[in-house]
Amino acid sequence: MSRYTCNNQEISDNNQYIKFNDDIIGKGGQKKVYKAYDTIKGVEVAWNEIDISTIDPKTVEIIYQEIEVLNKCANQCIYIMKLYDSWINRDHKKIVFITEIATSGSLRDFINKVKKVKLRIIKKWIKQLLYGIKFLHNNNIIHRDIKCDNIFINGTTGNILIGDFGLAKKMEDSITTTILGTPQFMAPEIYREKYDERIDIYSFGMTLIEIITQSTPYAECETIPQIWQKVLKGKKPDIIKKIKHKQLKYIIEKCISKSSTRITIEELINNEFLNSVEDDDIDDFLYGNINIDNNLYKTKAKILLNAEKEAKKIIKKAKQKANKIIKQAKKKTINSSNNTTSSEEEKKKNIDELIRKSVKELIQTDKTVII
Repeated sequence: MSRYTCNNQEISDNNQYIKFNDDIIGKGGQKKVYKAYDTIKGVEVAWNEIDISTIDPKTVEIIYQEIEVLNKCANQCIYIMKLYDSWINRDHKKIVFITEIATSGSLRDFINKVKKVKLRIIKKWIKQLLYGIKFLHNNNIIHRDIKCDNIFINGTTGNILIGDFGLAKKMEDSITTTILGTPQFMAPEIYREKYDERIDIYSFGMTLIEIITQSTPYAECETIPQIWQKVLKGKKPDIIKKIKHKQLKYIIEKCISKSSTRITIEELINNEFLNSVEDDDIDDFLYGNINIDNNLYKTKAKILLNAEKEAKKIIKKAKQKANKIIKQAKKKTINSSNNTTSSEEEKKKNIDELIRKSVKELIQTDKTVII
């Protein structure tokens, strides 16, 4: 339990933790994370608060599972977010758990903010992430949602912390059978509902793509089903083409290969390249957006650039014509509705049909061609 103080701060019943209500450091869905203060240790902590008043029992169970996983880790690994305390505030229907604070937020936010990251720093993060995953697997835990949003960074130490264990599962059997995770980072065997801890290696590979390119895998897909189709067919994300560093690309491809040939965590930890010291900018290992060393990509980039210019001209012209079309369509529909009684749905259908007809005529008469 906890109680509110006169200055609208909230304090735990044991008087150890004080939440700063005006200092939100993260939120998503039903969860909010506040900066808080540990009065005994004299350090800042994260006050994780989840509103359970409107969520279903199954989701509440997942939340309890996250706390259980953190408890199981028992603060034994420095790369797993530490859990200090937890309780239920029944009066306000909230679950609260106190964790280590990541002063620089998620790894995704940190990379987007900093932009320029040295390869040796990325290698440091990679090794720490691998040690964290290995610790989980040694304790029979599959994370199932490894991605930059669930990896946090302490800006003062530069160390990463693996968090958000809401989807983590204890490996009670050698094969698990539930579909949970983030589509862009999910291994194909998850969709077939038979998988083991190797799915975390796959997600690690996709996370590596995100770290290096600062882009989400499968960003070329417009819908989740499109992502599913690519993943199940074993098609790699388009963004991987941007990586020209052979060793980095090799490691990623071995991580996201089919499970039977996927690289092991031990092989990754002992990889010679990942253990070497380099101080190069990551930009040196990426193709640019247009000026890249491949004639095919140069040709595609030129076509897209020309198409974009032509499209802007067409859109401007089309907007002017579209306004006239819509006005004419509405006028015809209104005149028609004066003679017969029509529902709003029928009116909308008539307008849509007139617009489609007019647009078709516009396309047939317009001589402009996009290359």
